[in-house]
Amino acid sequence: MRLFLLSCLLVLGAVMTAIAQPPCPPGQNSVILSIRTDGYGYEISWQVRNLITGQVYGAVAPNTYANNQLYQSQVCVPDTACIVVEVLDTYGDGLLGAGYLVITYDGDTLANDPTYTFRHQVFAGCSAGQSCETATTVGLGQYTTSFDDHWYAFTPDSVGTYLITTCGLSNCDTKIWLYEACSANSTSEDNA
Repeated sequence: MRLFLLSCLLVLGAVMTAIAQPPCPPGQNSVILSIRTDGYGYEISWQVRNLITGQVYGAVAPNTYANNQLYQSQVCVPDTACIVVEVLDTYGDGLLGAGYLVITYDGDTLANDPTYTFRHQVFAGCSAGQSCETATTVGLGQYTTSFDDHWYAFTPDSVGTYLITTCGLSNCDTKIWLYEACSANSTSEDNA
């Protein structure tokens, strides 16, 4: 019963936060972060950035938040941007006890009190293939992308050898990286 009541209060708080925020200018979407810190508020930081260009739209550094306080922040982002909202905890224990996190994007809830350790990320406004988390699922065949750094997910249906290549298919410099999971990838482009 307590868990149900707490869940209802979290949802109500997120809705009230969304209602209380001023609208973003035309051509922009609203990202709202509602964070109730735990007893270690100074461990929490966050950033809203463009996943493609790296432009930071809003951020809070560690050692900014007090303990056991509610913070609500709105960040307006271009409605065409592929964004990542990243919440970090320097100690790696996430938000404990009464601490919680709610993230909304253009009125849709992206995160509602997620369990995490050092980092929690959510993505919004991204086309299929623009991030590892929104990778385009493919099977055997040939695929063409309409933008740089396209992400694909391939799961072989049998054990064997598979040829993955861009040789002879493009007149530009191409690189291929293979990862077992999204959490294993690196943002560096020189790790070929």
